[in-house]
Amino acid sequence: MRSSSPGRCPDLRPLAGPGGEGAGVRHRRIAAIAALVLGLAPSTWLRSEVVDGKLADFRITPLSDFTSDPVATGVRIEGVWEIQADNLQFGGYSALLPLAGGHLRAFSDRGYRLTFPEPGARGRFPTLSRQLALAPYAPELWDIESATRDPDGGDYWLGYESTHAFQRFSNASTPMAVRLIGGDVNWPSNSGAESLVRLADGRFLVLPESGRDALIYRGDPVETPSFATSPVSWPIAGYNPTDAAQLPDGRVIILMRRVAWGFPPFSSLLVIADPATLQAGQPWNTYLLARLDRLVPSENYEGLAVRRAGRDAAEIWMISDDNRSAFQRTLLVRMRLDYASGKVHQKARESR
Repeated sequence: MRSSSPGRCPDLRPLAGPGGEGAGVRHRRIAAIAALVLGLAPSTWLRSEVVDGKLADFRITPLSDFTSDPVATGVRIEGVWEIQADNLQFGGYSALLPLAGGHLRAFSDRGYRLTFPEPGARGRFPTLSRQLALAPYAPELWDIESATRDPDGGDYWLGYESTHAFQRFSNASTPMAVRLIGGDVNWPSNSGAESLVRLADGRFLVLPESGRDALIYRGDPVETPSFATSPVSWPIAGYNPTDAAQLPDGRVIILMRRVAWGFPPFSSLLVIADPATLQAGQPWNTYLLARLDRLVPSENYEGLAVRRAGRDAAEIWMISDDNRSAFQRTLLVRMRLDYASGKVHQKARESR
């Protein structure tokens, strides 16, 4: 069932213009990637065999040093937690969905889903379950990179890397339909549909990690074979989208990442855009909302989820992909965006 289309979004002008990379960044990036790869090997022996069900050893630990007052754009960090479990299939989370009853669901690039209560919420015991796929695609559909859901019916969709595809599931996680799109896109095998958003007007937005074009489906991408494209104008060069979600006020918030100097070697941004201006063949402008490097610990943030938080605010959750490395962490971040508080509009006026 389609929900009503949101009204036109408030004006938001650029907060920062496009930027280039300084001298030596390429060499530092190579060194950072090499350091990351070295960290991958020791990870698996630290974990036990997989258990498909309750995680008795699930641990979520607050990092008390990471909270903040609102920055100029109205973003406030409300908490950062490290999530741990001594399980072979725990980690590698690239997508995040909000569930009813104060729960979150994270999907991994190994084909598992983790369902758990938000910090401070009472709920069912955390579970780790294999994300099944329709036969005969099950052996190929495991590298989950993006997720979105129907707010009316409860169905949800996953986007896959390696084998470029979309798959729809029921609210009970029963696989319902699949569409392979590898022949329709020119994406590398390791760079697929990083962001998948069901917009309130019924369209689906897809942002690939590589390439500058957004894909626009008129409806369910599993049922709709054709799509249009729109070139995306990013506010800062060198960052790639890793996830996106629609805010209650109708705009789309996009999580972006690049390899950077440091360890873990990642830098992250939040950008924002108006889907009302997302039209086939027309440039889609996005605007910087917040630089995350000074607000949260550096990590490989890949999952993003949004909840309504009262009339004029949104609750934003992020989860990081630990790359199954002993030297990285699965971090969960909760932020609040007061998009009607005046701070966003003040910053917009300053940029004119």
